[in-house]
Amino acid sequence: MKAIVLKELPIAINIGAIYNTPPRCKSVPKSFVEKELVFDIDISDYDDVRTCCKGSDICTRCWKYIFIACKILNICLRHDFGYDRILWIFSGRRGIHCWVCDKAARTLNQSTRSGILNYMGHETLKCFANEDHFQIRKLNYYDRRVLAIIEPEFIPLCVVDQNLLGTEEGVNYFLALLPDNEAQTDVKQLFNDRISSIDRWNSFTEYHKNMIDSGIRYWRGLEEYLDHVKLHYCGPRFDRNVTEGTTHLLRCPFSVHNETGKIVIPFDLAEVEKFDPSTVPTIKQLITEINILNRNRSIEGDAGYASDYYETSLRKPIDIFQGFVKQVTTK
Repeated sequence: MKAIVLKELPIAINIGAIYNTPPRCKSVPKSFVEKELVFDIDISDYDDVRTCCKGSDICTRCWKYIFIACKILNICLRHDFGYDRILWIFSGRRGIHCWVCDKAARTLNQSTRSGILNYMGHETLKCFANEDHFQIRKLNYYDRRVLAIIEPEFIPLCVVDQNLLGTEEGVNYFLALLPDNEAQTDVKQLFNDRISSIDRWNSFTEYHKNMIDSGIRYWRGLEEYLDHVKLHYCGPRFDRNVTEGTTHLLRCPFSVHNETGKIVIPFDLAEVEKFDPSTVPTIKQLITEINILNRNRSIEGDAGYASDYYETSLRKPIDIFQGFVKQVTTK
């Protein structure tokens, strides 16, 4: 039996929406029928708040931003919209895709998809200021529930691990979010007297409390400011075009990402916190596994097939996918 040789990386395989006529029927007007409701979360969208990586690079440290976003999205989809046929997929490079495959979700029009995103959105601290003072909107029910997920993760992830206030760049970014030049001056001086990110954060929370209690003009109405900070740094960041657009193509599960060579694999949401993007199998790794399997079977006289997925790194992802397919096809 010949060994499999990888000459070049396969091109990506993408999936589109369903229309009333096949694409080859040029003469017949096409109309949209259905498409999965999809959410795309890329780690590069967190580049302004993460320090461990940049661009398409991703590690277990910044993966925690994805983990938080997945938890928030899952609760919202299941409890607020009643969807339960949800597939979670690692995109092969820098993030995840969440496919909502319930019939009610697949037939949503573009306007409704946009409305769902708006419901799950949250304003950042780059808000507007009127002639009196800096303003932020009041937190709503969705914000509060998101904060319940973010709260236990914010200090370990942002303040400590990502060193939120430990560098000049991080401090300047934080100062730019403050409501007034006077506040920026005060906090900058406060931080100059401290070194570590956690000490600076603790001093700022105390400063914020004192300013609210004192009733200083530029802090009026900003009692929830600390919560907005947490939402800004840790809240989910969705690619709107992917969710809203019914013509956006989706990367096919188990295809190969044409830049990284990694396999696009489903994963179990229950294990998302422990997921390690660096261990996702590549096409080269799978070819090696299959060649070893072929060689061992040839030596042992085994008549098995090298395509037996349970002998490769794809065993668990395929089991997850098959379980999902069974759920979707069961009425």
